[in-house]
Amino acid sequence: MNINQQVKPFMFMYRYDYFFHYLLINDEPLRLFLCQYISHDDSIIHTTIENSETYKPSYDGKKLVLDVVVKDDKGRYYNFEMQNRSIEEEDQIRFMRYGERLVDIQEKKGIKLQNIKEVYQLIIYTGKAIEGLKRYRHDIRKADRQGNKDFKGNRVKTVILQIEKMKEEKEMEKGLEIMEQLNHLFYYNEIHKYSEMDELVKGVVKMHEEFIRSEDFIRACEIERERSLIEAKLQRAKDNGKHEEKVVNAKAVLQVLFDKEDINWIEECCDEKLDRVFQLIGKNLKYEQFKQAIIEK
Repeated sequence: MNINQQVKPFMFMYRYDYFFHYLLINDEPLRLFLCQYISHDDSIIHTTIENSETYKPSYDGKKLVLDVVVKDDKGRYYNFEMQNRSIEEEDQIRFMRYGERLVDIQEKKGIKLQNIKEVYQLIIYTGKAIEGLKRYRHDIRKADRQGNKDFKGNRVKTVILQIEKMKEEKEMEKGLEIMEQLNHLFYYNEIHKYSEMDELVKGVVKMHEEFIRSEDFIRACEIERERSLIEAKLQRAKDNGKHEEKVVNAKAVLQVLFDKEDINWIEECCDEKLDRVFQLIGKNLKYEQFKQAIIEK
């Protein structure tokens, strides 16, 4: 397969989600800076990759990291995400559930409730402004709206940076802070011409060059090919309502997502359940969860 046939222009952009994951894993100074930025704690000395979720399809038996969980030297968890598609209600629910899951992990490790550490989320968002959120930075908390007081039991602190709101700063003849330099690079795919490029930004530029030449980029190309296949199957299922066609498309999607041999059970599903296959794509369910969600519908 010719790799050039798989490469799409957006895959060379700094905001490409797989490059962002690659950054978090390999650029320790950047990871430390992001943790200090979102926690307002400059005393953090180092961070580690605590856990990662992987996109199921693999390339030569290797999986590509999709979500990365970071932990600092004080035991606090961090989740960073580059969100390039529109943030809808279901995405906001996902952010909340993911943050609470990192709280749950601590409880399952035997940490007493009152000793559970904060969980920080940073969502770098490149899409159109979220309805009702008009600023560049939004700090999301559980709070008393009337009294404007944080709920003491809340451990998840989420920051959403809407980079679209930086348009006014693009041509301003003044230097940007480090986080804004990074966001400018992510959004416009170029350094800010009025800022003296920070060492962290230089490191991101260098790592981007390495990423384009790496095996991780090749695996990303493979996954984009599989994504395109799923999208094509989705469109064909919408265009052609025949039951037999739906069965074929559903089996193809299951094969791509889970690489399982025992998928003939899908042939027994009615049209309503077959439609459910396509609705569940992107929900990050494990195979048995995916199957149960279809069968029990």
